[in-house]
Amino acid sequence: MPPKLTETLETPRLWLRWPEPGEAAMVLESMAHSWPELTPWLYWTRTGLPTLEQCAQRQSEARDANAQGKALHFSLYQKADSAFVGKLSFFEIEWGVPKAGVGYWLDTRFVGLGLMTEAVQELTRYGLEELGLARIQLDCDPRNTASAQVAERCSYLYEGCLKNWSRDLTGNLRDMAVYARTPV
Repeated sequence: MPPKLTETLETPRLWLRWPEPGEAAMVLESMAHSWPELTPWLYWTRTGLPTLEQCAQRQSEARDANAQGKALHFSLYQKADSAFVGKLSFFEIEWGVPKAGVGYWLDTRFVGLGLMTEAVQELTRYGLEELGLARIQLDCDPRNTASAQVAERCSYLYEGCLKNWSRDLTGNLRDMAVYARTPV
């Protein structure tokens, strides 16, 4: 049984909020702008850029998954100008262990500002301290150096590389780097 879940988290520069169907247009515009940079790394890009209706549906499904404790999806907004900057999630939550995976993407217009590092640090703190997670795992393609750097800046321990873990969009085998944070 999941603990009571928080719908909004805060960092010095960001609001992390549960998704809303009404933000679908902003999310879709951000995805479309960043699509060339997202597609090499994110499995969900395989089905192509969603329509506005599909994006709104995914926002609703994400909120429902949050309410059921199956996942925790957050939309990221800059405090300074309320700009939507990306997404951050706990997924594959197993409350019985308890553990979760963490995943994210950032609008390319906000790359290099440390925003995702700030957001992942806060979600990790929330997961370990408030939700009582015993393990948070972050997986990324080892060629995705930006994602690996986020893991390292957030004190995730590199646990190893899974060889030939999955296929990329072109059908080639790819590896998966595994990072994790635990309370101890």
